[in-house]
Amino acid sequence: SALHLGGVSAHIAFTPKRNVKKFGTPATVKLYGKNYKIYAYSFHCYGRYEAERRYLVNLYQASEAKTTYESPCWPSGYNKTVSMDDLFGSLCTASKRPANYKPDDEITFKGTGNPAKCQELVYLLFDFEACAGKSYCSFDGIYMPKIRGKFMAFSGFYHISRALRLPTSFSVTSFSETLLSFCTKGWAELKFILPDDKDSDIRQYCFDGFLMHTLLIHGYKFSPIRWKQISFMETVNGIHVKWSLGYMLSITNTIPQEIEE
Repeated sequence: SALHLGGVSAHIAFTPKRNVKKFGTPATVKLYGKNYKIYAYSFHCYGRYEAERRYLVNLYQASEAKTTYESPCWPSGYNKTVSMDDLFGSLCTASKRPANYKPDDEITFKGTGNPAKCQELVYLLFDFEACAGKSYCSFDGIYMPKIRGKFMAFSGFYHISRALRLPTSFSVTSFSETLLSFCTKGWAELKFILPDDKDSDIRQYCFDGFLMHTLLIHGYKFSPIRWKQISFMETVNGIHVKWSLGYMLSITNTIPQEIEE
């Protein structure tokens, strides 16, 4: 089972216990002669970069008359000026363009390092109300059967855990406590402890952490016990793992039905 957090979308794939219904026919994979029915879904606009873009748009729209906005998910001491095109030049935010939209206009976001407020604002990026009264629902009204089995989390998930100096597997309590501590650190301290990371990544790790927390706990419904079945990894047997579900689904059907001795 796999969890992937990309720049544009978040993805999940696993073998559910019950038959997958709604949203069409589940993918079927034949591996060593046995068929597996896979639930897989890509949550567009919930990747690291697009989710942060939507977060910044929400900050801007809360008070459009300003030229400087406080960003609680960014560390104190970090400021960045962006253009309107940076905010609204994406399919994930284009529908929210203001009436007086000018792509070259600029505004500045100032980090305040407020993890409690950050968590609140990240939660608002998800439409959990759309799942009210529905069984087997993740968020935005999207059907998802109950998760099961062990999961490998890679790409953005791995990079977040690495930045927080967490091991391959860890409890949700450990993650929450480490994230809270990380999000209260100022820009200068973060630059010191993460000397090899890009500025754009360092400033975003706190936001990413709460995105990961909200997505896994509230979206995918990982309980504290289920969370312990997630391994956060960059490589498997020395090979970098990337999200290529379509390729995986096709190539596994060509694997011989018997394991060669």
